[in-house]
Amino acid sequence: MNDESFFIRQIKIGKAHVKNQVPPLFLASGFSILRVLLFDQMEAAAKINQPDACPRCSRALGRLLDACQFLIDRSYEQDRLNRVSNATGMSLPLIEALVMLKQ
Repeated sequence: MNDESFFIRQIKIGKAHVKNQVPPLFLASGFSILRVLLFDQMEAAAKINQPDACPRCSRALGRLLDACQFLIDRSYEQDRLNRVSNATGMSLPLIEALVMLKQ
């Protein structure tokens, strides 16, 4: 699997979660659990095999999980913007410009 297909797959996963109305809090807690469990397993394996590799691997895994969560969260944000656009008739660029207004 190349980088592009990986990210496309994550976007599809995000859209499926939105479509099936999986609560965002459920996803956030799931990613939190994954981080704890995967980091614990990685550290245990690294201490046995390659103790010096543990920090590098942990950072790489953390960045990967962050990217996955960002792409899934982005699907929820896009869905919210689309619903506001449909309800108000405002264009997405206008809604995004309004969101960016400073107080």
